[in-house]
Amino acid sequence: MGESRSNSTERGARLWLHVGPHKTASTTIQKQLEAWQTSLTSDGWTWEDPAQFGHIMHVRMTQIANVAECYLSSQSMCRDYTETICSDWLHFLDQLKGTSKKVVMSSERFDQINDTSVAQLAFDLSYISTTIVMVYRPFYDWIASWYRQLKAHGQVELAFADWRSVSQMEYYAYNYSFTTSLHSRYAAHFSDVKVHVMGPDMMTDIVCDDFNAANTCATSRKAKVMKLNVRTKSSPHECLSSLQL
Repeated sequence: MGESRSNSTERGARLWLHVGPHKTASTTIQKQLEAWQTSLTSDGWTWEDPAQFGHIMHVRMTQIANVAECYLSSQSMCRDYTETICSDWLHFLDQLKGTSKKVVMSSERFDQINDTSVAQLAFDLSYISTTIVMVYRPFYDWIASWYRQLKAHGQVELAFADWRSVSQMEYYAYNYSFTTSLHSRYAAHFSDVKVHVMGPDMMTDIVCDDFNAANTCATSRKAKVMKLNVRTKSSPHECLSSLQL
């Protein structure tokens, strides 16, 4: 039923929490769900305004990155401000208990919290039926997107084939917060963990299958879903050596 593994029981309130990982269409999910707020409301779901928990500089306020900060071991904000956000978050969860409210939230910042913090998140959500959602993107597509982001910010000057050595690709494949490791981390503490494949039908799958939201489902089938932070990509054969491929 989506409850955490901390022996919770179904109490009526539901939380759909998208946790990333980074570079797997998180911005598209956040912006599209925000755009469909009216339709979601008619289906009984609430897209929560992240600003109710405070604000983090340089973070899009279509995501609850401020809440994710509560579970990160290295806080990027001053302690008092962080504690205010976390207090507001726990108060919000308290208000959900015993209700039948259905809530939608998202932040890829949740892909960075460690196992201990995931356990704490599960404990905090133990009285709320929670579905953890993440998106899978094929590794070679993901690594190319990561490279383009670094290059756009002037953090790398090398061509892709020179920058992405075999040893570095192995490092990213095995050590970065990628979907497989993220799934293992959350599945250890939550019984309802869903993985969607990044693609043109992703948003329709979310609102039709996850939410069972008839009005929003109909809207998604008619709409041309916005694609954000997406660029035309060359074939990997054009920029990778045979060894890298």
